[in-house]
Amino acid sequence: MATTRSKTAKADELRVSQIGDFKKRLGGIIELPSGLVVRWRNPGGLRAFLSEGVIPNSLLPMIDRALKNKQGVDETEIADLVKDTGKVAEMMAMYDNIAIKCLIEPRLHEVPTWEDVEKNNQKFPEAPVDEPEDLRDENLLYVDELPDDDKMYLFQLISGGVKDLETFRQQQEINVGSLARVSGVAGHPVESDGAN
Repeated sequence: MATTRSKTAKADELRVSQIGDFKKRLGGIIELPSGLVVRWRNPGGLRAFLSEGVIPNSLLPMIDRALKNKQGVDETEIADLVKDTGKVAEMMAMYDNIAIKCLIEPRLHEVPTWEDVEKNNQKFPEAPVDEPEDLRDENLLYVDELPDDDKMYLFQLISGGVKDLETFRQQQEINVGSLARVSGVAGHPVESDGAN
């Protein structure tokens, strides 16, 4: 009987969440690891991306385990991922697609492809282009211009893996340490062209 009273008393102290409470959870203005500030929206967690095929089937088991333990991908899975360049490429493409769907301002755009060149040249035969770079618009932000850490942070936000930037930075330090311990990776710094 006492348990029922305490539950009732606790329920009486609660307030009903307001619309703004839901909106904060689903997006807003945030600082990314790069220091850039954006407006983002969570389209409904990873479930929103499953039906769209954004998450490759080959990565589903690994992502499922990482989400369940809420500590990121473990050291063994990192080692396996590094060995399989196809999985690394799939994961990076997944991060790109999620970032494109999550960022509201500035809006991210897909990088032009050779297929886009072909379509453009069929549509505008009087003004053909030679390569995908020719289709870039200086007034647009393309997903390959957003740093990889920012894309990974957006992924972590929508998957519920982190709640704030500091937690993400701490987790990244752990993951980088794990990656450095993987055979054949330690002592080989990753070169950056400054774009990612």
